[in-house]
Amino acid sequence: MSAQKIASSGSESLQLQRTADGLVWNIEKKEKAIENSRLKSAQQQKLESVPRFQKVQIAPGRTIQVVDKNPSPLADNEYDFMISYSHKDKEICHRIYESLVNLNEFKIWIDKENLYGTATD
Repeated sequence: MSAQKIASSGSESLQLQRTADGLVWNIEKKEKAIENSRLKSAQQQKLESVPRFQKVQIAPGRTIQVVDKNPSPLADNEYDFMISYSHKDKEICHRIYESLVNLNEFKIWIDKENLYGTATD
């Protein structure tokens, strides 16, 4: 009989270990879900704090208004703006770029080195 008790207690011990492992897994899973929820909330707060309208001076007496109609979480995007332009608009686009960069609020991509096509395009 004592051999059966030992085998039985070993089985119970294994079941207890599995139950404990399951509980630990559930706790860790819930902690991760709570942390993910906190991160999403922080991203939303950061998104809401970004101005949707911004006036940018591109030259003395000349301003443009930057509008973001469909903002997305900043953490998901490498850049906030991409400036694409033809050769004939190079000067004004570079002024816009410099003005936005000087605000230190936006990450902007502009391709200054790899323009394709001819300068007459």
